[in-house]
Amino acid sequence: MDKLEHYRDIIERELTVIVEQADDSPIGPAGLRDKTVFNRRSGSYLILREGWDGPRHIHGPVVSLEIINGKVWLQADHTNLRSWEKRSASMARLSPSSAQLHRSFTPGWNSATRLI
Repeated sequence: MDKLEHYRDIIERELTVIVEQADDSPIGPAGLRDKTVFNRRSGSYLILREGWDGPRHIHGPVVSLEIINGKVWLQADHTNLRSWEKRSASMARLSPSSAQLHRSFTPGWNSATRLI
């Protein structure tokens, strides 16, 4: 299995676990659901939240990961199910070097930044 295929498998597995944890949790608005969206061709992997929170329609990313130039970029993380440190440890299986997993937003901010 090549490196990128290995990355894809791990990312899909980890994001699926996060959605399953959310599904099993009694906490959170009843009208919302999370689902995984994977596009192996473009290297984009999302957890998308959609539904209704009272009168407000919700539709947006909870987690966004991309594979860009052979590196995994965490573009957005709006979860509280697992801390960054725990996820980073799980995702360390992506490569012997933890340098393959990059956070593209400033710690403390949950929005993505442009890659330069």
